Amino acid sequence: MKFSFVIPAYNEEGYLDGCIESIKAQNAGRYEIIVCYSPSSDRTLEIAKRHGVKIVTIPKSCPGKARNAGARAATGEYLVFLDADVQIPGNFLRSTIKHVRRGCVAVGYRSEWRDGDGLLDIFNEVVTNPFSKYAKVLFVCCTIKKSAFEKTGGYDENITANEEWGLSKRLKSLGRIVFDENAPIKSSARRFHKLGKLRTFAVYSSWFLMGHVLGRDVRYFHLSDMDRRADVSHEA
Repeated sequence: MKFSFVIPAYNEEGYLDGCIESIKAQNAGRYEIIVCYSPSSDRTLEIAKRHGVKIVTIPKSCPGKARNAGARAATGEYLVFLDADVQIPGNFLRSTIKHVRRGCVAVGYRSEWRDGDGLLDIFNEVVTNPFSKYAKVLFVCCTIKKSAFEKTGGYDENITANEEWGLSKRLKSLGRIVFDENAPIKSSARRFHKLGKLRTFAVYSSWFLMGHVLGRDVRYFHLSDMDRRADVSHEA
């Protein structure tokens, strides 16, 4: 079986290299790497080219549109969607293969911070991981059988947040979603550090309330724009 790693990348020069290197360090499996590149003001494209990955160029838009574009270009039987600031362990594919061979349609993963602190670690342990595991919602990084992904219609391209929840709900109607505890992925807490914990928690909590509780679409600006606004306010 073959896996297609799909990475949306917009102004990700500080993280993309580490993400790709972690994929190349896998100890099992066949794979390809697809970077869904939106024209950036940094070295994102240069880094992707240096690694010799497949590059799909799309206009700056919501993450769902970037992921769908990557899925269309994928040649693997399984799609692995991950953010550019994510790094996966060396046993990621070996552990994932065990699950997909048992017939599940999707795999979610335990999440840890690379640069968190005590409070953020507690939040992951008490909120993020339990919710993802028991509600079967695919956050940050997930593996999906391509044929099942296509049946769902993919990610909703009309919203800029919570696109994972609608997709997860549609996938659950097609088969079993499992949560892998043995291949923890590590993501960056960059927005908590840059925007501040209270502000970031408030934004993410509002998305959770609107998307999961109220079932409403979320149409906020691109997350990378949040980062740039924070940079401007710090410079001022």
